[in-house]
This record gives sequence, C-alpha cells and structure tokens, in this order.
Amino acid sequence: MERFYFTFGVESKYAKKFVVINAEDAEEAEAEMTARFGTDWEFQYTEGEWENEDGSTIDDDWNLTELIDE
Repeated sequence: MERFYFTFGVESKYAKKFVVINAEDAEEAEAEMTARFGTDWEFQYTEGEWENEDGSTIDDDWNLTELIDE
C-alpha cells in the first residue's frame, strides 16, 4: 500500500485541510477520495511529492491540518 495526499481548494469547506489515503495505486486513491468528497478537492500527491528535499512537507509549507474521520 502507498500513501497518497489530497488537498482542497480555497473555496472548499475543507480549505487548509488535507486527507491521507492508503491505496494500491494513484487511481484507487483517487476513486476513494472522489467517493468520499466528490470533486471538492484540488490536488493529489504521492508520498514523495508531499515531502520536500529539506525534510519539510507540503502541510508545513501551507499550514495545513489533516482532516480525520470525515
């Protein structure tokens, strides 16, 4: 299983939040995200894309918090 990260747009009720989905591949992760949130999300990242070279992460960069149990 791989970890995939999803963010929401500034107009979303979930703005400034992100969701982590564990899935076999990007397509499975996207399908789960769409089943849960419809099209009310903005970007999908792999774990490698989520982490910056300096060890920080996108949530650090943008001051995002993880959306849990939605």
